[in-house]
Amino acid sequence: MVSPPNTDGSPSSQGNYSLVGRELEREVLPYCTYAGLGVLPHGPLGGGRTPAQVALNWVTNRPEVTSALIGARTVDQLEDNLGSVGWLLDPEHVDLLNEASRIRIGYPQEFQQWMANIGM
Repeated sequence: MVSPPNTDGSPSSQGNYSLVGRELEREVLPYCTYAGLGVLPHGPLGGGRTPAQVALNWVTNRPEVTSALIGARTVDQLEDNLGSVGWLLDPEHVDLLNEASRIRIGYPQEFQQWMANIGM
């Protein structure tokens, strides 16, 4: 196993991550977890396709996420976004959201997982 790289110069990763854009789960989030990097996603509302508070709550409670960049343009948006803290989604709602927004991890990770499952 390779040791995590030195992260003194870059302690976090920023990328677009939301319920409708989970591509970071393919490589970036696993690497950040491995390397001890923080994750600061931008675009957690996914273009407004889900209610803001649910989307922000989901993103900020992902185990790999350190914080989120919300980008509110008005006081009303900021107040709505702040309503996403201080509570947790029910586990069954998290499961439903995860299933509805799940992405295929893709090649080569799915192939590697398949090989591991058959004992190769």
